[in-house]
Amino acid sequence: MEGTYLFERYPELIDDPHRFRIITFLRDPLEFCISFYFYSKKEGRMSQTLMEFLQSNRNLIAYYFPCYYDCREVMDRYYFIGIAERMHESLGKLAAMLNKDLPAIRKLNETERDGQLEMIDDSFKEWFRTYNDIDYRIYNYACSLLDKNRY
Repeated sequence: MEGTYLFERYPELIDDPHRFRIITFLRDPLEFCISFYFYSKKEGRMSQTLMEFLQSNRNLIAYYFPCYYDCREVMDRYYFIGIAERMHESLGKLAAMLNKDLPAIRKLNETERDGQLEMIDDSFKEWFRTYNDIDYRIYNYACSLLDKNRY
């Protein structure tokens, strides 16, 4: 769909990286997919079960970034990439970079989940991690940037 990608919506961001600072946050790929599923279901845009969705969609983070091979070139264009599971730490580093105070952190837009989550056991998580290897490379690289204090 036209306008899905950052370079389609805001080509000036890519064309002039010194004028604009691109900031994004990533989430663990499995958590991202689960959240995406339940939100889409709540909005009436999901007809699959959770397991069908997880097994039929692969590397959604890579799709939306977009990058499929060496993602570092794409990711290094970003001024900052935060990690949702490390929100306080991420926002603290971003605030320091921008010379701002750390904002209050509140959870908004939480979507209720159901019993389908009980089907996700350790063996499924291992399968999902292998099946979504590019998403985990992206996520792990973003975590390493945060760990290395690149920001």
